[in-house]
Amino acid sequence: MKPTQSILILLSLFLIFSCDEDNSTTNSTTNIPLVCGSGETIGDGECDSICEEGLTYVDGVCTFVCDEPSEFEICEEVYVDGSLSCNSVNCEIYNSKCYYSNDIQFLIDLQETNTSLNNIELLSIPGEQSPHYYWDNGRLYNLDFERLYITTLPESIGNLSSLISLNLSRNTYLSSLPESIGNLSRLEILNLNKDSVYYELVLPESIGNLCFLKTLSLHNNKITTLPESIGNLSSLTDLYLSNNQLTTLPESIGNLSSLTDLYLSNNQLTTLPESIGNLIGLENFNLSDNQLTTLPGSIGNLVGLENFNLSNNQLTTLPDSIGELNNLCYLSLFNNLLTSLPVSICNIYLSSNNCVPQISFYSNQLCEEFHYDCIFDFDTLGQNYWGEQDCND
Repeated sequence: MKPTQSILILLSLFLIFSCDEDNSTTNSTTNIPLVCGSGETIGDGECDSICEEGLTYVDGVCTFVCDEPSEFEICEEVYVDGSLSCNSVNCEIYNSKCYYSNDIQFLIDLQETNTSLNNIELLSIPGEQSPHYYWDNGRLYNLDFERLYITTLPESIGNLSSLISLNLSRNTYLSSLPESIGNLSRLEILNLNKDSVYYELVLPESIGNLCFLKTLSLHNNKITTLPESIGNLSSLTDLYLSNNQLTTLPESIGNLSSLTDLYLSNNQLTTLPESIGNLIGLENFNLSDNQLTTLPGSIGNLVGLENFNLSNNQLTTLPDSIGELNNLCYLSLFNNLLTSLPVSICNIYLSSNNCVPQISFYSNQLCEEFHYDCIFDFDTLGQNYWGEQDCND
């Protein structure tokens, strides 16, 4: 073989292998271009998820997908050789009825760790219903401990495997939740609202394990931060966080794919994360009485939004994307520092299908040049939407 032929053969082999490396997005055996599914992207010749580990791509959003909770045991009365007994060794008899031992133990622990409960007969169990709890088949489904001056929750609360609703509102001195709260796999409603507060309520990371939680009420708790795990609450529809001391929101809040109502009034927020635009099912959004100076462009993705309260902030401009909120019925921009309006705001009026939009511009710095013809001057009661504007130089 001549030297020139050897060189040509080697050069050909080099080019073949180089092409194989460069063509990393094709199938190596068939040379068919690699096509990735929804929620995937091509990386290193393979389809990779665009979501972080532990999240799943659902309806355009990376979200936490919950496993169905396992069946829980119930307690029933049975007779053995003529004597009353329970159907399980995990149940015990009170007042001729069977109750789950872990549920009973929690009530005992709660009373032992809170002196305010010394005079309350938590274990009297008068029947299927009481002022403080609801039983069915010997299991606790609902706990209502409003204003009982509870200061501490025992770790045994995590053993209440049948619990659906937990009301701990108006317990002024309750400042923390045990990590075991995340074991309440069936919990749908958690109410921790307060009417007065002395201590900051600290939320454990395990709060993100409450896969089936639908309503989380945390008004007036001096909360300064939210755990990243809050983004795992993929069933959450209502989140109430007004009257706290939040300065930022975690990026993970954008993973709350079921959220329809978000209340964040009276906090100290200065910005919103871009991920807020992932909440495409959001209908009611209250951000009044914060310190917002700008809104992210992604705010225009909230196409399901109907009521949007931005009053009493420090906004100087609005993003053009505000005009994409074509289902908006009410928008309050009262008492901000707006000096201009994007022309796109007219789209709210032109494209709204559900209502006649009401937009309040009171107490800003919007001079006549921004009083666009598309904007109604008066509401149905004859009240001027513009009010007073500070247009002084």
